[in-house]
Amino acid sequence: MLQSATKYQQKIIEQEQIIKNQKQEFDLLKIAKTIDGSNTNTRDTKLKINTLIREIDKCIIQLQE
Repeated sequence: MLQSATKYQQKIIEQEQIIKNQKQEFDLLKIAKTIDGSNTNTRDTKLKINTLIREIDKCIIQLQE
């Protein structure tokens, strides 16, 4: 019984990772579509780009320390 519970927990973890990856791909597709000239989700794309820039800046600061 314990093995099957562990097996199901592992399957849930794998499915959650797949969902996370698909959400990231979807966000990237939205950004690509906006950059491609679409006027939809422009605000969301700008916010995402700003977030990515802040994350990159944090990484640069950590590398400099």
